[in-house]
Amino acid sequence: MRKRIGYVDAMRGLAMLLVVVGHVMLFTLRDEGNMLFRILSGELQIPLFFMVSGFLVSVPGRGFWSFVGKKAFLLCVPAAIFMAAYVWKDGGDYIAAWVDSYKGGYWFTFTLFQFVAVYAVLKLASRAMKLNRAAEAAMLVAVGVVALYASVWCMREEHTYAVIPLLGLVQFKSFIYFLTGTLIAEQGLLAKGLSDKEIKVGGEILAACFLLHIYTYRCGGMAYLGSSTLWFAVLTLTGLMVLLMGFRQYEGWSESGVGRVLQTIGRYTLDVYFIHYFFLPRNLGVVGEWFRANPNPVLEYVLAMAVAAVVIAASLLVGRIIRLSPTLAHWLLAVKK
Repeated sequence: MRKRIGYVDAMRGLAMLLVVVGHVMLFTLRDEGNMLFRILSGELQIPLFFMVSGFLVSVPGRGFWSFVGKKAFLLCVPAAIFMAAYVWKDGGDYIAAWVDSYKGGYWFTFTLFQFVAVYAVLKLASRAMKLNRAAEAAMLVAVGVVALYASVWCMREEHTYAVIPLLGLVQFKSFIYFLTGTLIAEQGLLAKGLSDKEIKVGGEILAACFLLHIYTYRCGGMAYLGSSTLWFAVLTLTGLMVLLMGFRQYEGWSESGVGRVLQTIGRYTLDVYFIHYFFLPRNLGVVGEWFRANPNPVLEYVLAMAVAAVVIAASLLVGRIIRLSPTLAHWLLAVKK
């Protein structure tokens, strides 16, 4: 397991914050039209979460099945338990949740386990073929692109073949971001600094990405499916690289007040992810209706962040309480005994 890096935890915390803000927009305010939500949450949060998760995965040279088994428990068992509790709370159908692509909201960790397992198999294949680092990277990128386009087909056929939502195959559109994270970590890029020129170019790229996103969504510049699929992935990857450069170059910022809060969220991501659904308010739809009638994306997003902060704090508190019992912490939060 790789040593924890402060700014990486902060990035993971940011990703989790964006996830909760996105869920506040969807389930509390019930407003999907907010531009900041569509750009920051819709296009950044999940790719960022998967990329940072890729930073932390290291396939051992031996003990393949032990490695996969531990990841299965860590990522799937607590998710299955919390999914059952959440479905029961809402009076839903547990079987229906399993056969849905989003698994009652708990799809991320199930999908992350699939990504880890597939990546582990690819690493074994690379070692068996004795590929050098460049050839292995090329293979991983190729697989990521194939998975991206395969997921687009799955999106179109999701309601035709039941196995697609059951296995969550539409989520493999994010596999390329996870692979990018593993490649960055393996190349040792998490510890390297940046020159002033690289920072300047990175800032220009970020501005260009933001403007292109506005053009894409506000002006209807491109559709997601079809020939623009790879374009969107490259656009998102560019934004992720610039975000990584910013966090890495200004690593000291992670020790600021905000940075420490993000690190705390990042270190207890599973606590927040598994628990936050239970604290999402469901009675603020009228607020979202008001913003749809009186658009103010910045103010609405700030409000969503304020609600998300309360939800995250409550989730962390419950997580701490669960951790008081080693048995509960092991089964609910995958804490080692």
